[in-house]
Amino acid sequence: MQLALNEKETLLKEIHHRVKNNLQIIHSMLNLQLSHIKDAKAIEMFKESKDRVYSMALIHEKLYQSESLANIDLGEYIPSLLVNLFHSYGAAARGISQQINIEPFTLSIDRVVPCALILNELVSNSLKHAFPSKLDLKGEVRIHLYHADNLAKLTVSDNGIGLPADFKIENCESLGMKLVIVLIKQLRGTIQINTNSNGTEFAVAFNVGE
Repeated sequence: MQLALNEKETLLKEIHHRVKNNLQIIHSMLNLQLSHIKDAKAIEMFKESKDRVYSMALIHEKLYQSESLANIDLGEYIPSLLVNLFHSYGAAARGISQQINIEPFTLSIDRVVPCALILNELVSNSLKHAFPSKLDLKGEVRIHLYHADNLAKLTVSDNGIGLPADFKIENCESLGMKLVIVLIKQLRGTIQINTNSNGTEFAVAFNVGE
């Protein structure tokens, strides 16, 4: 019995390793293609796709490195994801900092993947739109993740220019926001948006064990 379990663990580790490698190959191909594109809109779309692929590859890398083959500690995952996003959008050169407040807890891979992609989209949205170059302030993106009453609660906020007063996420035409809606439905979760001239806050909640 123990031998069978050991073999299963080895097989799962190998699967995660191969999935990670395949996603990294896709990431590299997108990066290579990106260097040959001149159109600004196309460049933006390729960068966004590249970051989404990386967010998933990172999950499988963490699973491969973890003692658990089915769960990820988000406290270890999120900082690595943010390093990539802040580099991708040149945040340091633009004077944008990050503040992370994460309560350590684990989620199954079925919930980590949509959660990671939601985080990817919301942080990307802040880095792209909240801090136009003409804005004379020190930008900050804040991530708060905690666990209460079997709910995971993720908040992504910034001190940028805020959203239009009539903004409704369900009417948003951007692929990123449409993806957020689909993923929240997948998690059977909720999202609340608060925005004003002092910034924007997206608050996502979903059941941990469902």
